[in-house]
Amino acid sequence: WLQPYKCNKRLVISLNPLPHSGSTANNEASCNTCKRKLTEPELYRYCSISCKVRAVLSNPDDSTPPFISIQTPRLPPQQEKQEETNSEPQKPQKRKRKGSPHRAPFF
Repeated sequence: WLQPYKCNKRLVISLNPLPHSGSTANNEASCNTCKRKLTEPELYRYCSISCKVRAVLSNPDDSTPPFISIQTPRLPPQQEKQEETNSEPQKPQKRKRKGSPHRAPFF
């Protein structure tokens, strides 16, 4: 629900609202929080992460969305045991890491 932007040929999501000039005439085509114009209002509702957080925090009556939940969901004990038995031990590194830099001898 966050509108991505292209920056250096990559899709990015803005942390804070990008600056905009003036107000939009059509409220349907704007961010629900800051009223910034959205390119595809049928797909996106917010222009930045901070706008979405502000909207979620302003509605305390709604149930807390899962992405804001502090507690992590716990698996039933049976599934935890199955995951422990299925996990493979980590393999040691194939090569030793280089310890100190080796320089060419001075002549």
